[in-house]
Amino acid sequence: MTYIEALVLGLVLGLGEILPVSGTGHLAILQNFFGFSGLLEDHLLALVFIRSGVLAAVIVACWPVCKDLARGFFSAFDTNRSVRTSGRPARRLLMLLVLASLPLLLLLAVRTRVQVLYHNTFFVGFAFIASGLMLFAANRVRRGVRTEKNASIWDALAVGLLQLLAILPGFSRTGLGLSAGLQRRFDREFAVQFALLLYLPACFGSNLLTLVQAVQLGIDWHSLLKYILAFLIAGLAAYGSIRLLKHLAQRGSFGGFCYYCWGAGLVTLALSLVA
Repeated sequence: MTYIEALVLGLVLGLGEILPVSGTGHLAILQNFFGFSGLLEDHLLALVFIRSGVLAAVIVACWPVCKDLARGFFSAFDTNRSVRTSGRPARRLLMLLVLASLPLLLLLAVRTRVQVLYHNTFFVGFAFIASGLMLFAANRVRRGVRTEKNASIWDALAVGLLQLLAILPGFSRTGLGLSAGLQRRFDREFAVQFALLLYLPACFGSNLLTLVQAVQLGIDWHSLLKYILAFLIAGLAAYGSIRLLKHLAQRGSFGGFCYYCWGAGLVTLALSLVA
């Protein structure tokens, strides 16, 4: 791995893991059309560093909420009734996040079987287009008002189940989370926040599995500085992406990402035909 490759991977995945444009889909494009094939297979630890950079960005950007979740959890064991009561909203949000994360356990059975789809660029192209269509439909739903205070168990499960598609290259975890949240009439800011917080358990689980695999295959310690560069670039790109999503949730629309996904899908299909 070169420093340029580390920079490109950090930037592409740092943006793609947060913005609703599919980091895995862009990774498939890099692997199949731009000479990155086999790079991450030889440098799995780089993927762990990149995801960790994104994970750090999410925690920093959502720190007040993360802090409230931790306080809410521990307040349940406090003997002071007023403390337990004050932590109830955070505990409810934590419960919704746990419920939405439960479907991720189903992915353990199929995780290795879908790897072949990274080399099926026709599938990736159509997945980009489908992802854009889902976000387009959700973006046209009338603005919702549901937050952690009035979202139901079924709302959380619906978001979690749709996010199962994120294991397929071309589908965005954030895009799927936003699409499901908006369809379930979540408040737009809450839909963004919920999708970002769901990244934390998903990333932690993926990183743990990838780290075990990287250790088994052997780690190239000579590339450690390049991994650190990828970590930093991914973290900065992800943080900027989070700021953009929050801004759009407050004042704009997510429609521009639909057109990007459609364009990326058409370009991928065109490259597949001429490759």
